[in-house]
Amino acid sequence: MASREWKTNEYWKTVSIVVVLVFASLATLTYALRMYAARISSSRFKVQDYLMGIGLLLSYGATVATILNAFNGVGVPSKELPLAEKNSLNYGSWIIQKFWPTSMAFIKISIIFFLRSLFGARPIVRRWLDGLSVIIALWATAALLTNIFQCWPPSYYYNKNQKGHCMPGQKQFFMAMGSLALIEDTVILLIPMPTIWTLKVKLRQKIAVTFILSLGSLVCVLSLLRIVEFRRFLLTDLSSSSALESIFTCLEMNIATICGCLPLLRPVFRKFLTRTDGSRSYGASSAKQPNFQSGFLSASSRSGASEFQKLSDVNFLATRVASKSKGSSGKRDETRTSSEIELKGIEVSTSMHQEVRPASIPDSDELRRHVL
Repeated sequence: MASREWKTNEYWKTVSIVVVLVFASLATLTYALRMYAARISSSRFKVQDYLMGIGLLLSYGATVATILNAFNGVGVPSKELPLAEKNSLNYGSWIIQKFWPTSMAFIKISIIFFLRSLFGARPIVRRWLDGLSVIIALWATAALLTNIFQCWPPSYYYNKNQKGHCMPGQKQFFMAMGSLALIEDTVILLIPMPTIWTLKVKLRQKIAVTFILSLGSLVCVLSLLRIVEFRRFLLTDLSSSSALESIFTCLEMNIATICGCLPLLRPVFRKFLTRTDGSRSYGASSAKQPNFQSGFLSASSRSGASEFQKLSDVNFLATRVASKSKGSSGKRDETRTSSEIELKGIEVSTSMHQEVRPASIPDSDELRRHVL
């Protein structure tokens, strides 16, 4: 029996293909630059780099399914589609639901690993991040399994020409999973803020650092838009009701990848800027001047090699110096330690002043040897 003729919805076909391809390409480029930045700064990759890569690869599954749906009648009412195109589009919708929670879980946990390397020296922050990682892993597992078995047999979701049934409240389940994802995104966004605002720096510098880390709010916006779009989601007419939801799903994964990689790209920008303006190469550093490497914070060792510094190292060093100098007498002096936060051209210096009475004034290298 010949398939009946149907007319493609050119608007949704074009939008679906162009938007998801552009943002998937941007996410891929950003991740490639992240890996290049890690290579030129420390010559090694970290766990969070691999986790982000896995999340990006999984997002490609949703991207491909969305593009295929564009050729199978997205935006066209189901009753106007031939059976083959209708089943193919429903299958694409089913596939997208499998890649979204798994991709977002890897991306979020990658970001958590990154935040842990920066702010994990504070026990309360570390506990929050560790607990959130477990919650995200459980959420992704529950979402994936429920998505697979929401209908029995599972193929009944996209092919109704067989005996089967689906669980009640499917749309409410999708909205619940999306709401939990939004809460996770919001918590990840807020966890670093108290630490940043307790730094002894100028107000404008705190605002600048907060702005850089708040780029992740774009993911929250897309997650919210996706939840709102589910209100118009019709399981009996996926071809005409799932177009915008599929686009938001792909955008959420791609923007999350981009926002998770951007804070780590400064080594790339600095490398090319130093070549352009003729200043010293990126790798050159002074033993007294902290240097940005991979991540927001770093400090140079005595030999010139850089090592990662946590925010609390400043307080830790000052405390150790004060305890070693307690009870001694001599000239009143001021010991100063500092750490640097460099964010895309923004340098934030924090300092702590401690009055001690040492027998002699130790230099910075001697302080480091006492501590280490």
